[in-house]
Amino acid sequence: MKALCRSTRDAPPSHFMFKIESFSSLVSSSIERYESYEFDAGNFKWKLALYPNGNTKRDGEDHISLYLVLDQSFINLKKEILVMFSLFVFDHIRDKYLSVQDLGRFHTMKSESGFDKFLTLKVFNDPLHGYLNDDTCMFGAEVFVTNSTTQGQCLSMLKLKPYRWIIENFSNYDDKPYFSDKFTTGSYDWKILFYPKGNASCRKKDKSFSLFLDLADAKTMLPSGKKVIVDFKLRVVNQLNENDKEFEATAVHLSASLPNWGLHNFLNLNNLNNSTGYLVNDTCILEAEVSVLGLTSHLD
Repeated sequence: MKALCRSTRDAPPSHFMFKIESFSSLVSSSIERYESYEFDAGNFKWKLALYPNGNTKRDGEDHISLYLVLDQSFINLKKEILVMFSLFVFDHIRDKYLSVQDLGRFHTMKSESGFDKFLTLKVFNDPLHGYLNDDTCMFGAEVFVTNSTTQGQCLSMLKLKPYRWIIENFSNYDDKPYFSDKFTTGSYDWKILFYPKGNASCRKKDKSFSLFLDLADAKTMLPSGKKVIVDFKLRVVNQLNENDKEFEATAVHLSASLPNWGLHNFLNLNNLNNSTGYLVNDTCILEAEVSVLGLTSHLD
């Protein structure tokens, strides 16, 4: 079984939320599976399916099982739909949302995708975790349709060509931030933001460098309250072999107030030399790959 991609964030899910009061009554009832109302996302209709005692048919005992379900009327269209989605549960104590993300395929024979073991009942019921507060809980979803094709066609996912920034005379770069030229992906302009000796938040200042993806002109590109959601990779290219130093981030929310994301301690400066391949003839090569998943805004 693959590991789940879990993260926490402040912003609520942009597409759907539902609140369950008196959750203990749902648990003690004969209801094995509860389905939410329909909601719209990506020109399709969806539901959430919750197993409060776990989906025992899928080894979900002692867990909350949670799934994204495509409306049957769209299944009948004989389409195959590729979806990047996140399912959420709200932490009342910390005022944050636990998110679990996956990539799902929906078609005639498969109308739902999700998590048999979304969250253990032990953790969910523990009041210190805040997911169940006064017998009330909240779940949610974000859904981004990345591709839709008729069955029988060949679905070809194009590999994004990375943007490459070649930094020559690396030793001449001093202790300040540097930006690459702009490059465009998904109708947005981006830059690589680079601190040769680490930024102010770097725990190993002057011993490692910091590297970020930056949304160029964020204040004009994104109106107030809007966020662009991206998957991206940043890397330092190894010029001697294929052992690149890489950082990958998924479903990152960037905004005018938070225009960049990356690592404060990306690579130790001791590793920048000819023998490691990350710095050859005083030249360092940085790359970025960006995939825009969608645009969202805060819920009122």
